Amino acid sequence: DESARYAQPIGPFLKQHMPEVEESARIRQPLHPLIGHGQVQHYRPVHFADATLLRLLYLPFVEGDPATALDAPRSMVLAREVAAVYFPPGGAVGSTLLWDNNHAYTVTGVVDIPADTHLDFEILASYSTLDTGAEFAGWPTDAWNPGGQGWHLVFTYVRLATSQPPADFSDRALALIERHHG
Repeated sequence: DESARYAQPIGPFLKQHMPEVEESARIRQPLHPLIGHGQVQHYRPVHFADATLLRLLYLPFVEGDPATALDAPRSMVLAREVAAVYFPPGGAVGSTLLWDNNHAYTVTGVVDIPADTHLDFEILASYSTLDTGAEFAGWPTDAWNPGGQGWHLVFTYVRLATSQPPADFSDRALALIERHHG
């Protein structure tokens, strides 16, 4: 299969069970909440991403630390253009944005989106928020089947230990998934 969209637990599962998988990261297609700071409020697409995404893909940080930017629940990384709407230059990191006027998120980074990437986003929020945030109660992130909330909305990336994947990697990965989850 040539799609990066899979069930939510596929990346961590492959990392746990296949020694050649060094790292995995997920990014969920966006939700569109009202994001506000003071009187400035706009509906924005918010993608949720594992902290490991910032170790797998290079994103040039203008503010913040890519090593920790998405570690904590309710943390957000903003594209530079979005940060400029809410904050003066250099004033975003450490500031708070409200999700639907109710849930506080801390801005932990500002990035320039490279022109040569397919990863075009306005806001990345920490994937761990989906497990801990009251606004996402009942949204399981361990759904394997098509009936699971958002199962088809998660893009998964893996980094292998070698630059060339073993010829049988895909077949073994699919067989492993079939054995464990049907």
